[in-house]
Amino acid sequence: TVLSHILNATQNLLEVIDNLLDMLRVREGRRPLNIKQVIPSVLMKEIEVILLPLAQRREVALNVKLPQSSLIIEGDEGIIRHILYLIIINALRSTPSKGIVKLSGYLEKNLFVLELEDQASPLPMDTMNVLADPLVRLENSSLRGLEYWEFGLPLIQRYVEIHNGSLELKSNEEVGNRIRISLPVHQVKSNLSQI
Repeated sequence: TVLSHILNATQNLLEVIDNLLDMLRVREGRRPLNIKQVIPSVLMKEIEVILLPLAQRREVALNVKLPQSSLIIEGDEGIIRHILYLIIINALRSTPSKGIVKLSGYLEKNLFVLELEDQASPLPMDTMNVLADPLVRLENSSLRGLEYWEFGLPLIQRYVEIHNGSLELKSNEEVGNRIRISLPVHQVKSNLSQI
């Protein structure tokens, strides 16, 4: 119906505005970290339950492989939850009907790794160069106009950086992207209080 389209458009606009405001807070150092023990499997399951209806509406299979329930990391729970939400929702929105979005979480040495694979159109080749810029200029960015990832990916990158982590991106020539996020299991104490 017309009302549902208006509601969806309004929600999408509010999400973009929230992401922009959060990015500004991160850039200006006004987003303090609230470090505590976090159980990744709980957060991943929570986000899976929230986004499963969207996957079903879009007819996209959402496969989430949880890490061991005993795995505990240190981080800002709200930010890690937002990272999970952004990578999954952007992948679901970008992947065409009948496609698959896979997310797995696992421990690798002293890192908690989140690996996402989708079947969306490949992200631009220079995406990582764009994200490496401490002040991503969206008006000149190759991500501009790339639905959903335009604001989400730069924000994810900042969130990962303030957790002393790393983000890697691999895109296939024809279809599909793989995003790998690595977060240290234990944070460096000197970086806990402020961005």
